Amino acid sequence: MSIRLTTLALCALSFACSSNGPPELTDEQRLGLYLENAFRYYEMNDLDRAADQALRALEIEPRNERFLLILGKVFQRRGSTDDILKAEQIFRGHPNQDDYRIRLGLGEALERKGLLMDEASRQIESGERYTDAADPDERARELAEGATSAWKESYDAYEDSLELHSGGLDATNGLLRVCALLGRDEESIEWGGALIETLHGLNRLYRNQLQEVDISAVDEANWRSAILANEELEVKTRLHIASLHRRLSRDREAIAELDHIIALNPELAAAHARRAQINFALGEYSAAKNSLERFLELEADKPFDDPEVRRAYDLLNKIEIALGHG
Repeated sequence: MSIRLTTLALCALSFACSSNGPPELTDEQRLGLYLENAFRYYEMNDLDRAADQALRALEIEPRNERFLLILGKVFQRRGSTDDILKAEQIFRGHPNQDDYRIRLGLGEALERKGLLMDEASRQIESGERYTDAADPDERARELAEGATSAWKESYDAYEDSLELHSGGLDATNGLLRVCALLGRDEESIEWGGALIETLHGLNRLYRNQLQEVDISAVDEANWRSAILANEELEVKTRLHIASLHRRLSRDREAIAELDHIIALNPELAAAHARRAQINFALGEYSAAKNSLERFLELEADKPFDDPEVRRAYDLLNKIEIALGHG
């Protein structure tokens, strides 16, 4: 065979091979690609694309635990009524009920479902929402009972998650919330205390990490960010606890929580305002005045007709009268 014919034959073979395109991915490779994409889109909050990747994977493996979890979390984050019901269905039917994340997801879905039912009940009762039920009052009661039932089951799911993963922040926080929704104020306060204790333990660990000699700049930024996030969650938790103490007529305990909050975040205007109200109720007018003046200082950029500012000045006038300055 001549050199020219050999060259032509090789070119023809090369063309034939290239015309077949890239080799087909195996199911395992496709699942890996879908998993990587789903996580990336979820982190970017591109929920439609994250759901699309999860659904493509579930066409290959309908009972794949990781993709069912991702899809459930996508529906949770979307948050519409339909999405919450879909999330509940996914977490209920998930093949691994011993995964703390699945029990946590079910708890969150049921908590949100209860909130939606409770809101609908109140709106029907007030006439704000139309219902084609023959007896609107009865329908409102049914929805209220459904909300309570959802919250009770949510409580159980959160407890299951905590048993499977001790010290879980999200489950503990969930128990704090559903107890309050169920009117179990004392228990909600106890879960709040447990959450704060866990946050303190985590922050001690993170601060120890910051003492490491060879810590990288990235790790340092991550630890500091985690500490700040935990402190913000502690502030929210203490605000919740203070509100419950106030509702239970335990004003001294409420003030103690607000003092902790102000120590953590002296710039939080709401904490000073709440402290002023409680001080005034206790007849501690000078302390109330100091707290209120600090609130107004922090909210100096707000216009005078802002409702919170107006209420603050109204209370300040009452304090001045009580102090004999009016």
